[in-house]
Amino acid sequence: MEKIAIEDEFHDIIGKAMTGLRITERELSQKSGVPFDTVRELIRGTLDETSLPKVAPVLGLDPNALLRIALGT
Repeated sequence: MEKIAIEDEFHDIIGKAMTGLRITERELSQKSGVPFDTVRELIRGTLDETSLPKVAPVLGLDPNALLRIALGT
């Protein structure tokens, strides 16, 4: 089966989920327990493999799927 390329990067997915839920960076930090600066870096596209799975459930996203997208697997 041929793989279909996904247009969105992990940070695009995070941003769209935040927009849809109307959640701010600060709220995401507080609800996930991830430091604000780290949340901001995730949104900018800097991968932190420990923090990404912590923010995913707050956004209604599957942590493992989001991490696989981030890692390109």
